[in-house]
Amino acid sequence: MNPTLERRIAQPHSRRADVPRRRYLSRVICLERDPAGAAPPGTAAVRPWRPDPDAYLGLYRRVGDPWLWHGRLQQGTGALARDLADPGHRLWAARAGGRLVGFCELLLRAPLDAEILHCGLTPEQGGRGLGCALLGAALHAAASAGVRRVWLHTCSEDHPGALAFYRRRGFRPFACRLEWVTDPRHLGLLPATAGSRVSLPWG
Repeated sequence: MNPTLERRIAQPHSRRADVPRRRYLSRVICLERDPAGAAPPGTAAVRPWRPDPDAYLGLYRRVGDPWLWHGRLQQGTGALARDLADPGHRLWAARAGGRLVGFCELLLRAPLDAEILHCGLTPEQGGRGLGCALLGAALHAAASAGVRRVWLHTCSEDHPGALAFYRRRGFRPFACRLEWVTDPRHLGLLPATAGSRVSLPWG
């Protein structure tokens, strides 16, 4: 454990804003763990998923719009299609009531290293164990592939319980940084109605 890093993480994040440019300062925390010993999800509600770009973006938007997720929207459909077809790409979706309600995305970046790119649920599905099952599916797949290190990041615009959620599941912080982010609504990537879970000075 790095005491300096832990102190930085423990400090409340005061989100600075550059109002004229519609930018905000986001705190990004990177975490890692060895996936060895991870159990499979143990629920039929979580299954591997092979969507086309449109289906992927439909669920990405339903999960991420409240939190202003925009990375996949910014990269374009062509780049997304290539990512989805990458042999090292793995994706799981969660279902509830016959509808897709969340997903977890893993990228095997090197023989011993993998990144969880996204893991999330639609707002009404929290607290039902589906997040644990999605994350468990990704960790189990990484362990089965011989991966020694899985890493991910969370930020100040994620669910306020995200950091604690990952730490309870064995992830340890290894970096913390600040990044200026331009509001994706200002860039036209998201509608003005997005961002219901993020408080910014301009609404």
